[in-house]
Amino acid sequence: MEKETAWIDAWIRWDRNSKDIVDEEQIDEVGKEERVPPTTSFSFHYTLPARHCDSCTCEPLNLTLSLGGFPSESEQVWNSTGLTLWPSSHFLCEYLLHHYHKLLKLDLETSDIVHNTKTTTGNKRLRKIRAIELGSGLGRCGLLLHHLLATLHIVGSHIYLTDGDTDTLAQLRDNVIDNTKRDGGTESTASVVNDQRHEQHNDQHNQLHHISCHQLLWGRNSAETFCQRHFSNILSDKSPDTRISQESSNSGCPVSLSCVDLVFGSDLIYTPRVIVPLFETVTTLLENRDGAEFRQRSHLDGTATKTKPIFLMSHSDRREGSSVTLKMVLEGAEIAGLKSEILQEIVTEEIYIIAFRI
Repeated sequence: MEKETAWIDAWIRWDRNSKDIVDEEQIDEVGKEERVPPTTSFSFHYTLPARHCDSCTCEPLNLTLSLGGFPSESEQVWNSTGLTLWPSSHFLCEYLLHHYHKLLKLDLETSDIVHNTKTTTGNKRLRKIRAIELGSGLGRCGLLLHHLLATLHIVGSHIYLTDGDTDTLAQLRDNVIDNTKRDGGTESTASVVNDQRHEQHNDQHNQLHHISCHQLLWGRNSAETFCQRHFSNILSDKSPDTRISQESSNSGCPVSLSCVDLVFGSDLIYTPRVIVPLFETVTTLLENRDGAEFRQRSHLDGTATKTKPIFLMSHSDRREGSSVTLKMVLEGAEIAGLKSEILQEIVTEEIYIIAFRI
């Protein structure tokens, strides 16, 4: 069972840490009596792209996310900044929505095997994606990506939503439950409005798309522990993708798997003190389990392609309280051994979408 450290991000400003450890499943039970219920509901509407399947022609889907939280000026936010929404999350969501295909290297592949069951020859599928959101807050960006991957039927995908703040984590878990539906063990996108013709088709895939919430305090040691806990069984995975990779390895093609395909987050750096631990976390997550810089993707013909994982971050150069400039961020990344690329600049908001790679 996972353990969590009682911690709120205001302690960074107070120069305080906590070593109180509690059981993850007890967090909600203990906190419900003490937690102030959210006073605000944030709603967002997105149009998710359609994917053409063999069994039907899918139309674009409308997604509504409803997130409980607090106004930015509330006392709760002063203690836990993740309990509200910040401007950068909007632009990161837009970037994910319009550039997901390029970011995740989603190429349609042809296979006769899907989850160990025979299917029609020529059935198109997408490789599973593992992604980690840092500083998830109320879960806007992570939930959007989760619904996006589920809509595209990317079988076996898993989105890990993480935050360090225990108060924020409690609200994050509530928001994830409210924006997903569990019926008979099957997770479905309850807030996605589907054409009735596609509901049954989509339900068959929803159980194969996972989202979960975890505490991740920043720093190399914490990130290594996180990877060991959640990804230690990657090479022993018996899924078709891994089995094919192992066969390629036996034929002389070196195989190595990174923890994730994508690490992402918005409005993460609100004080200079978090720059070093943030990039320690990022480099640990992007590094390969056996030291390589890429995730090996093996195709059915035995060939392989190398895909470097990426850290995608939206950063605001103008934030009340403590200013962390773009220059400070890029210098911190360079010291950590990361290469950076500014993908988009929202000049009026002084917000940047930045990609970091090893």
